[in-house]
Amino acid sequence: MKPIIRTITGFISVNDFSEFDSLLAKVLLIKADLEKAGYEIQTVRITTDILDQGNLQFLDSADEFVKKLEENKDVYIYHLGSLDNPHILTKEVEEKIVNYFLTHKKAFVTINAGNVDNATQLCLSGAKMCKSIASKNPFECRRFALYAGVSETTPFYPASKVFGNSMKIAIGIQCANLAVEEAQNANKDRAVFEQKLRERMEKEFAEVEKLISAKVKNEFIGFDTSLAPFPKDEISIANAIELVLGKPFGSSGTLSVCRLLTRVMKENNIQKTGLCGLMLPVVEDSRLAKRGIEKRYTANDLLLFSAVCATGLDTVPISGETTIEDLADCYFDLTTLALKLNKPLSARFFVEPNKKPGETVKYDWAFACESPVFKI
Repeated sequence: MKPIIRTITGFISVNDFSEFDSLLAKVLLIKADLEKAGYEIQTVRITTDILDQGNLQFLDSADEFVKKLEENKDVYIYHLGSLDNPHILTKEVEEKIVNYFLTHKKAFVTINAGNVDNATQLCLSGAKMCKSIASKNPFECRRFALYAGVSETTPFYPASKVFGNSMKIAIGIQCANLAVEEAQNANKDRAVFEQKLRERMEKEFAEVEKLISAKVKNEFIGFDTSLAPFPKDEISIANAIELVLGKPFGSSGTLSVCRLLTRVMKENNIQKTGLCGLMLPVVEDSRLAKRGIEKRYTANDLLLFSAVCATGLDTVPISGETTIEDLADCYFDLTTLALKLNKPLSARFFVEPNKKPGETVKYDWAFACESPVFKI
């Protein structure tokens, strides 16, 4: 089975907004060529640096570029950029951003807490905004996150960033199924699994790259090799881990297999950009969610696994009993880990006001399965 293309992401800076139509045309050319070859394309995304520039004027007016992103039918979702200056995050600005965010249903917003001097204030602002979004619609928390340590242009959300790569394009592939298939064939032999998965990934990604037209080769900066999952066991990264480990996810040995997978994603001959590491998004991975419901791991365990992977705490439902202070402290723990290990980590929580730890939740979303509600 051909891997599914989760996203073709275009990156554009505020300085190049006049060239948006040109960038989108190149993204759509790649999409058309891949579809012609039989690949399913799930989303087209556009990442901007509007918030990176401290540009808040769009909160008070109908910004023409954002309007174009909202109304364009080819753009599935877009990233407004990242807030990294606590001095502009007054209570009034926080409220404006939350309200804007909730009325623009395709927008992603993130906080970059990677500056150690401002991390504490940024984590607190992030916690306030996340709780505010959840009080109105918990599901919309999927479009808000806090991160640290991201240093490469990444096509996967939520921690997507432009850096200097304006007018460039990257691809993220939903291919946890490759890990499942190779784990089944390896019969718990870790060395064989690692070698065969690396070879399989290099082959599959090369097949995709060959289809990218020479007309857009200069704009293409690479693949995020993270093995994105989907709520089916045959596309579950936790399932692949269990097949290699021979035990349920969360058992002793889980961390070492997480490290093995991360090594495969980073040490290969694929043209790379982005996170390029293990993703453990609870809501999006059927086996991971199931083991969480069975209480085989905790949110703190996920943070431990983050020490050797790349995503952090992604799409993790948490109880509405969580205070702003506790949420801010969890953000700060993740930020501390990212800065200490010099690695990209993000936290994306679905705060459920009416749920207690140990209960479950199911969102009306193709990428979601029934998931546990955690305590942090």
